[in-house]
This record gives sequence, C-alpha cells and structure tokens, in this order.
Amino acid sequence: MEKKQPLRYIASMAMLFLFGNLKFLRVSARFLDYHLVRDKRLDKYFKKYKPNLVFTSNIIVPLDRSFLRHAKKRGVRTVGMINSWDNITLSKYPFRILPNHLVVHNAIIKDEAVKYLDIPKEKIFISGLPHFDFYVTGKRSTREEFCTNLGISSDKRIILFASIGSSLNPTERQVLSLLDDAIVKEKLPKDMVIIFRQHPTEKTLVGDTNKSSNIIIDDSKTILTKENSYSEILTKDMEHLADSIFHSDVMINTASTMSIDASVFDKPVINIAFDGWEEKQFHESVSRFYKPSHAHYQPIVKSGGVRITYSIDDLIEVINLYLNDPTLDKKGRRRIVEEQCYKLDGQSGKRIGIFLLSLIKN
Repeated sequence: MEKKQPLRYIASMAMLFLFGNLKFLRVSARFLDYHLVRDKRLDKYFKKYKPNLVFTSNIIVPLDRSFLRHAKKRGVRTVGMINSWDNITLSKYPFRILPNHLVVHNAIIKDEAVKYLDIPKEKIFISGLPHFDFYVTGKRSTREEFCTNLGISSDKRIILFASIGSSLNPTERQVLSLLDDAIVKEKLPKDMVIIFRQHPTEKTLVGDTNKSSNIIIDDSKTILTKENSYSEILTKDMEHLADSIFHSDVMINTASTMSIDASVFDKPVINIAFDGWEEKQFHESVSRFYKPSHAHYQPIVKSGGVRITYSIDDLIEVINLYLNDPTLDKKGRRRIVEEQCYKLDGQSGKRIGIFLLSLIKN
C-alpha cells in the first residue's frame, strides 16, 4: 500500500492540474451533470414552496448541489457560498454545477473563482467571514473565569495547540508529548500550560499525554445526536473558542484556518511542518501543506505573520521568542487579517442578507 501512495499523490496533483488549467474539461463536466444526473429528492419542496431564490451556504456538499440542480432546471435563480478557503484550489469536491451568483470571503477566493470556476467577476459578491462577526461583537470572559472553567491557574501562560485531526496530521500527539517533555526539562517556562483543542469534527487520540499536569485536552463542541455522530459549533462553543484564543499567549497549528483566527486577536502563530519524532516521505509529511500545491495556504506562508517550524527544537525556540516579544511579526498578522477577512467589522452576515434581498427585489 505504501508503494502505491506516492502514485496516488502524483495522480491527484495531475488531476488538479488538468481541471485547473483546461477549461473545456470543467465545462464538459458541468454539461454532463446537467443533462445526465437524475435528481428527484427535492421535487416536493420546490413544488410546495415555489422559491424565487435559492441560497446554499456550502456548495461543495451533495445536498447543496442538489438544491442548485433542482433550481437550475426550474429556472430559479441561485446563490451559492464558498464555505472554506481551500474549496476551490484543492478541489476536494467537484464543482459540477454552479450558482448564478457566488458569495466568497475575500478577494483571493474571488480571483480563484474567476480563474478556476469560470464565474464572471461581476457575479461574485465579497462578504467577509460571517462566523468571524462573533469575534467582533461577542464579549470575552475574564481570564479568571476562563481559567477556572478549564481548571487551570490564571497565572499560567497558555499555548493553544489547535488540532487539525489525525487524518491530516497523525503525529500531533507526538508533538504534544515533545512539548510536554520540553516543559518538564525547562526548555520551555515552567509556568506554561498547553490547551490542546480537538478539531470539532475529528478527535485526535492523545494517549498518555492527557495525564500530564501541563496539558489540558479541550473538546468543546455541542453533540446533537445520541450516537455522538454529529456535532456543531453553537454560540457557547464560539464563545469558548474566542476566549481560548484571546487568553492564549501563542497559537500552534498545522496549516490550519486557525492561523487566521489567531491573527484576528493578534496572537503569535506557529505552524508545524515536521512529523513528531518520525521521518516521513514527502507525500505523507505535513511539510507538504506549505508547498505551492496547497495554494490556499500560500498567502499565509508569504504573509510574514507566521513562523513555520521544521523540528521540535525549532518549535521550542520560536515559542520562547514569542513569549519574550509577542509583538514579533505583528505586521504580518495584520496582513493576514486584511487579505483573508475583507472587512472585520461584525457585519459580514448582514452584508450577505442585504445582498440576497437585493437579488429578490430586482
């Protein structure tokens, strides 16, 4: 299996190249979807409600594509939203059907939509990040309240380690263990505590590290099913996330959107580009996330707002640098916010609502 994986990686990169650069392939795929796909599951809803406009908030998922398909065949205008910054350039999901209008977070994604989705720029609306509105409008807990809630001393300095999950980085537990060891051996300050924030959709197995007094495992989310099969980030979870960033001293993650979240709060950001104590081939290593093939993360890499570390010694050194001077790379973090957030004014959701109403009225 391991011998086949490099070939799979090369094949996936080749497919990205072909669909990214050959417009006729993209157009053909959409033509075939429209004429060949038989989709009846939403018929009764369109017959019952007779919508004037259909808005889908995440056009990469099958249900949203189904709404777009039904609307298009009935001549109903559609608006779709790009939900995440990697949806277009990583092409994890096929854009076999497109809306009449597209809502995106920023100008970078707008340019990608014009280039790779063939959507006219006048049909694309930039909104900002609606889930970041809460960062502006929400009220933060006091440090004492936050620390008491997690059972840690309020005089501890905090490293917030934001997980991306084992499927993308299976060696996060190793990095966590190495950081714990660094605190024990006083390579990092003794007054440090690490909050390891589990990814909301995928739990990382942390092993014995959850027994360390230097580590808090934080799995804050709301479970909505008895089988624990579906969870969601609700208001109280967003409050806790915002508090976690606000009260942290340093943020660590692996090429995650959390680099943007931390920059909003002007918190130093460190990226992991090594595989714990393992040596992995490039196609398996997390170092691949920082290369041009992961185009969505290149603006972060080039921003000057994050430090990318390639070993545990690098990571320890940069943590200590930021603890001594948290203003380092402040200008780069500001650039990240300007490029990724469009307007950080708490009005992104409102802008989307006004845009949708304007389409209905016109």
